[in-house]
Amino acid sequence: MKQTPQSSRGGFTLVEVCLAIGIVVVGFVSIIGLLPAGMDAFRSSMNTSTGAQLVQRVLNEAQQTDFYTLVGGNPPQTNYEFIALRTYDEQGTELTGGNTAAGVYQVHAVAQYGPAFPDDSGKNTIIMDELATVTVQVAVNPGGRKINKDVNNLWASTPGVTIQNYPVLVAHHD
Repeated sequence: MKQTPQSSRGGFTLVEVCLAIGIVVVGFVSIIGLLPAGMDAFRSSMNTSTGAQLVQRVLNEAQQTDFYTLVGGNPPQTNYEFIALRTYDEQGTELTGGNTAAGVYQVHAVAQYGPAFPDDSGKNTIIMDELATVTVQVAVNPGGRKINKDVNNLWASTPGVTIQNYPVLVAHHD
């Protein structure tokens, strides 16, 4: 058997190994660079999903509530705060009894009696006194910041707090 010289054996040179490591590092850095964007998208979708579940709970409650209780009595109030404030944790479980500091989501609902709609001509408005607009507001507020209200008793834009509004019509039924 003839012995082959050292230089003709197969293998990787130091340059080839360095190039391979460089390619792998560039790939990993690119993937790691995408993680924050992916986490932001995940967090946003979780907030949307949990918010929708909370809104559904409040709207079910509003639909099962007596109409005049919903709108603040008879005669009804214009902008009645149906739910002043409820606080929920990151999984959508309501926090009660002073444990609200751990809350991530805050929910607020206002019933506006008698929404106005334009008539066929578009010049006049018709007050629908058998309807109420229930606006459920969900705030992603992990810091528990104080949220400002506007003249309609609804939460107004507050720095550092994401607020989503969900208006729904609820009809008076006997």
